[in-house]
Order: sequence, then structure tokens, then C-alpha cells
Amino acid sequence: MKLYTLPVRPSIPAQSFGVVLDGRRYRVSLDWIGRIGRWSIDLVREGGEPVFLGRILATGADLLRQFQAQTDVPVGVLVLVDRSGTSREATLDTLGRSDGHSLVFVAEIAPVGGASVAEG
Repeated sequence: MKLYTLPVRPSIPAQSFGVVLDGRRYRVSLDWIGRIGRWSIDLVREGGEPVFLGRILATGADLLRQFQAQTDVPVGVLVLVDRSGTSREATLDTLGRSDGHSLVFVAEIAPVGGASVAEG
């Protein structure tokens, strides 16, 4: 497996950036929803077609799992990781901090000759 931490900037309530996941370009948009104290995320293909819109970030939940049957969806896991050890959800100030919460893509790498391959 190969890990990629998305370039989220802490304390920025609305942000958008391009990423390459599984060899394809996507746009990620994150919005802090202050009234509920949670982050939402959009993942949009390079051509503008959404993979998903307005998903609420929840620690440990795979954001891509239910979309894997679609074409042009990255093969892997997109997950919010709690690096703080507090078992709390990401806040405006903790998302994107190395000692807070990170948005991580874990790429699946196809086995070669029946053996599993791990890259780090």
C-alpha cells in the first residue's frame, strides 16, 4: 500500500485543491460547517463530474467505499485519521495539523504474481 496525506491547511474554513489519486486528477473541496461543528468534503473528477458532494468527515470512515463500483473512482481508501489520540472528530483547528487530524489516501497496489506488495 502507498499512503498520501492530502495537503489540507489548518484553520482555513473553506479550501479547495487539486490532487492526483490512483493516477487521475481530482479537485477536493473542504468546508467547515460551524453550526454543526463538522467538516464536509467534495471530490470532483478533473472534468467536473462529482464522485461525491457534501460528505461529512468522520474519523475512520472510508469516504470512497460506497463509490468503488463507479468508473473513475480512485482505487483505495480515503479516510480521516486522528493523529492526536483523542478519539474526537476534526475541528476547524485540528484538520491539517500533524498533531491533529489528517486526510489520507491509501492506494491499493495490485499483487504481483500472487504476492502482496507493500510500499511505504
